[in-house]
Amino acid sequence: MQNPVETINSFASTLGKIFVCSRCGQKKRIILSALQGDLSDLKQLNVCQDCLSLKELESFIGKEGIKKMVERWSNKLQKLELNPLSIAKYFYEKWKISDPVIMQRFIYFAYLEILREKNIVLFEEKFKAWPGGPVLESVFYPMYENLESLESLFANIDNVNDAIVLQYLEKIAKKYHRWESSRIHQEAQNELWKETRNNLTNEGETKPIGEENIFSFIRQNKGKVIHSA
Repeated sequence: MQNPVETINSFASTLGKIFVCSRCGQKKRIILSALQGDLSDLKQLNVCQDCLSLKELESFIGKEGIKKMVERWSNKLQKLELNPLSIAKYFYEKWKISDPVIMQRFIYFAYLEILREKNIVLFEEKFKAWPGGPVLESVFYPMYENLESLESLFANIDNVNDAIVLQYLEKIAKKYHRWESSRIHQEAQNELWKETRNNLTNEGETKPIGEENIFSFIRQNKGKVIHSA
């Protein structure tokens, strides 16, 4: 049994110093230190910044603090500003993805993967959280309207030439191209999509997946395989 006074003293001396994080198990600077249990068996919880949820962080630094964190994160990203249709062209020509909805899922997976691993933003457009999953309207509508002439649609679209991007597009295609469509759709309905749709009052409503939500999702999935909950 741990002495409550010793535990409280330890708690008071932890913040801002390097300790083993109770969540990730790594030695990091602790920004949340809390006591758990009753007075007869107090346990100390130490959490680093990387392991705190955005809601937990907000209780410390407020909404303005979160906004500044997101801005700092965003400013460090490499923004390629590719045409989303160029990404679609790659998946269509190299992997024969012609279904407009499945195409959305492949682009979504690629976007998150390269952002998480390389801090690269492929394009400026934001995904919208449609009822069935994330959608890029600049890709969905042209493909849907040209289902019988996709060759012509993509003929005048620039190719992707960035070697790192091509590496990740291939990685995503190899992983998902043999999956059943139902499994692909389920995978795309991850926590990021769900969180964005949480406060919508109408099932048919759509909402852009915002930078703050993406920031929260990426920081909580660093080093993990991104998948649906």
